[in-house]
Amino acid sequence: MHATAQRQAAALTALTIVLAAVVAFLTAVAAPAQADPAAPVRVPTAPTAPPTSAPGPSAEAVVVHDVPVMTMRATANLDTYTGPGTGYDRAGAVLAGTEVQVDGTTDDGWYRFTDGRFAKSTFLEAASEPEAEPTTTAEQVPMWTTAAVNARTGPGAQYDKAGTLTAGTEVRVNGWTADGWYRLADGRFVLGTYLSAWAPAEVPAELDAQRTEAEAEAARFGVTVRWTDLPGNMAGAWTALARDTVGVDTATLADGVAVLVVRHETAHRAIDATCGTPAPPIAGDRYENVTDAYADLFHGGMNGFFGPDLGGVRAQVGYGQPTADDYAVAQAINAGRCS
Repeated sequence: MHATAQRQAAALTALTIVLAAVVAFLTAVAAPAQADPAAPVRVPTAPTAPPTSAPGPSAEAVVVHDVPVMTMRATANLDTYTGPGTGYDRAGAVLAGTEVQVDGTTDDGWYRFTDGRFAKSTFLEAASEPEAEPTTTAEQVPMWTTAAVNARTGPGAQYDKAGTLTAGTEVRVNGWTADGWYRLADGRFVLGTYLSAWAPAEVPAELDAQRTEAEAEAARFGVTVRWTDLPGNMAGAWTALARDTVGVDTATLADGVAVLVVRHETAHRAIDATCGTPAPPIAGDRYENVTDAYADLFHGGMNGFFGPDLGGVRAQVGYGQPTADDYAVAQAINAGRCS
C-alpha cells in the first residue's frame, strides 16, 4: 500500500512538471515578439516630395507700399490678379484706355488697385490731367503730314478715331495743346510729331551721304530735319509751332552747307528756349547776326559759308561776320539775359 502511494505521488509530480512545461510553451508562443533592445527600430515614412518654388511671390515675401491714390490708365488689355504676381488667381481683365485708381506699389513693379486687385505696372501709365483748351491762332497755319496718321475727335489717343490722313497731306492748323496735339480747321486733332511746318521735298539719292551728316548733326541738338523747298534764297527755317524740327532746303545738300544751316536754326531754337522768343530785345534788329554768333560760339561754328546759286542769287548761310557786340549779346543770352 505504501509503495503504491509512492508510485502515485511520483506520477502526479511528473504530470505536474509536464503540465507546467506545456503551459510555459503555450505562453511563449502566444506572447508578442520583443525587439532586440540593442537594434534600433526603423519606422518607415512616406517619401518626401522635393521642394518646389512657388509660382509667384509669397504674401510674406512681397511688401506692398501704400501710396497716395493716383489715377492710372491701361495702355493695353491686361489681366489683374488677387496678389502681386502671376502665381495668384486671376481677378478679371482691364481694357486698354480704362482708368483705374492705384493706392499701393511693390518694389518689383506691381500696382494695387483700390479694389484690392493687382496688375503689372508695365501696362499702366499716369492718366494725364484733362487737357486745357488748345491755344488758338488767329489764322490757319499750313502744315503737312510726315506719315500716315490717325486723326482724333479730341487732343489725345484715348479719343475716338476720326479718319486717317495719308503722308504728305496738307492740313490747316488753328490751335495746339501744350502736350503736342494740333487742332485742324475741321475740328479734328493730330499728334504734332506727325506734322511738319514745311512741305516735304525729295532728296536726290546721290546726296544721301550729305543728308545723313546733316540729320546726325540735328540729332545732336535733339531735333529732326524736315527736307523742303523753301521760297527765295532761304536755306533754312525754324518755328516755335514745330519747335523740335528744322526746315532745311534740299539745295543746301549739293553745296555741302546743310550742317551749317542746322546749326543756325537750332541756335534760334536755343535762344527761344532761353528767352521765349528767337528775337529777344537784347538782340534788337540784329537777332539773325546774334544767332550766327550763338551758333559760332555754342553750336560748332558756321560763318563764312555761302549756299548754292539760286537763279543768280547766292543763298548766304549766315548773315555776315558778327561783330564783337553780336558775340557779347550771344554770350549774355547763353547766360540767361534776354533784355
